Amino acid sequence: MCGRYSLISDKKNLEKRFGVTFPADLKPRYNAAPTQLLPIIANDNTTEAHYCKWGLVPHWSLNEAGGSNLINIRSENILSKNTFKLVAQSQRCIVPTDGFYEWKKELKLRTPYRIMLSNEQPFAFAGIWDEWQNDQGQSLRTFGIVTTEALGDLKEIHDRMPIILTPETEKIWLHATLADTDMRQIFDTTPFSQLTFYKSHRNVNSAMVDEPVCIEPAPKLYPGESYSLFD
Repeated sequence: MCGRYSLISDKKNLEKRFGVTFPADLKPRYNAAPTQLLPIIANDNTTEAHYCKWGLVPHWSLNEAGGSNLINIRSENILSKNTFKLVAQSQRCIVPTDGFYEWKKELKLRTPYRIMLSNEQPFAFAGIWDEWQNDQGQSLRTFGIVTTEALGDLKEIHDRMPIILTPETEKIWLHATLADTDMRQIFDTTPFSQLTFYKSHRNVNSAMVDEPVCIEPAPKLYPGESYSLFD
């Protein structure tokens, strides 16, 4: 899965990388979390990045509460469940990022890891979006990140990972009419061999913390800790 990610690249660098305009008030996000407004590039406007709420609320939902449970959509479900397939056929987006977090179970602890491209440059997740309206006719646009089974060394951390697009598949994901076979091909070209990871600072565990410390490597000892005789 993907429950947190970062987007710390500056506006100029992101605009050069993705070829679109980003919001003027864009600020670094060291620990982007579900339910927050985050920039995406949707296929109905491929010239600008717009803020969108993370947590897909399908247009047929009775209320918006379910969005917090749909931060990720399994690629397997997109191809097998009509509720997701219909959205994926017409309402796709890419989610700019430069790293994401996964938690590895180590005894009783869950240790955070930050995963990024080995060149540390921005990249994008595959996503889908939808627009929901309440009884007063007010609209809410939301998105979810498409995930797949973890590949390569990432299996050591978590059993799922986001679909990572290449610059080439970004264009296809945003512009093309995709058949099931096209989607499978995109899902199978996630560039996992270009990824690297490190143990991240535990402050990232709290969604309330969105500071540079979140992307720092974990220290050998945190303040107040001491070595055990068994280390």
